[in-house]
Parts: sequence; structure tokens; C-alpha cells
Amino acid sequence: MTAAFESDLLTPEQTGARICKSAAAVRRLVKLGKLTALKEGGRLLIKAESVDAYISRLPHPVQVMAAMHDAQNTLGAALRFQRASRLYGWAHGAYSARGSLERHYFPAALPVCRQVLAAVKVKDYAQVCEQADELWRIRSDYQMLHAPIEVEQPLLLPKQRAQRPPAEQPSLFGGSP
Repeated sequence: MTAAFESDLLTPEQTGARICKSAAAVRRLVKLGKLTALKEGGRLLIKAESVDAYISRLPHPVQVMAAMHDAQNTLGAALRFQRASRLYGWAHGAYSARGSLERHYFPAALPVCRQVLAAVKVKDYAQVCEQADELWRIRSDYQMLHAPIEVEQPLLLPKQRAQRPPAEQPSLFGGSP
């Protein structure tokens, strides 16, 4: 394959970076026929011109579409939490993760999400980007303050566990095992 020809082909990861989607979402777009791809030695490669054509068909710039999608997902999650609360009769904050979201994340995030969608409607893309950055900041603050991710030890795949030497077990009666 020539270098010029290779530059016209993108991996799902490269394509995803260009259109603000995951590699899995890119593969779905290929499967749906929205992107043109070919298989080269077992690798899926997407034609750059099909990516450009896909981007040109979007109603808004890629980053704006990503911000709009994020805002819609956040608003939808809040609505689902609200419905579940009524359905199961949860008191405010009865379920700790839900209560934490309701108390700390949604009050700050929902107005920003509404501002993102309002700015998209009037095509104020600078405002969309500004509000998307604010939503990212709110989400990061929430994760750091209220939902920290605790990592006890790195996850090992079964193959890696088998290759790891067994830990030394101390003898119950002293001395070596």
C-alpha cells in the first residue's frame, strides 16, 4: 500500500477522534452504511472522503453535535432518575448514588444542559462550546468530590494472573514455608 493511499484511510480510532465518537460508534456507522470502509489484512479502514462527507451532512459542527448529545443524555438521565423515584417511592436521597446525583450534580448540570440546547437552536456555537466546557467542569468536580473512583489494585486479565508468581505465604509456625 502506498503512503498516499494510506493517508486516505483511517482507523476507527482516528475516525472517532475526527467525529467525536468512540471506535465502536464508528464501526456502527460503517455497518449502517453512513461511512465507507474496507478490510485490509483484518483491519477495518475508513475512507477519509466518506468521513468528510459524513461531517458535511451533519446539521452542526462535530463538537457542537457532541455537546448537544451530552446535554441530551444528562437531561434524559435526570428524567429517568425522577421517574424511578416516583415509581419506587424513594425519599429524596434514599438511594445513596441517586441522592448524591440529585443533591450535587443535577442542580448544577441541568441549567447548563438547557443552555447548551438553547444555544444550539440559535446556532451560537461559541456559547455551546463555553457551556460544554462548564458541563465538563461540573462533571469533573462532582466525580472528584462526591464519586471518587477508588482503585485498590490494577485489574489483571486471567492470562496475566496466571503469569504472576504466587505470593509468599508466611508460615503459621514461623520459619520458611
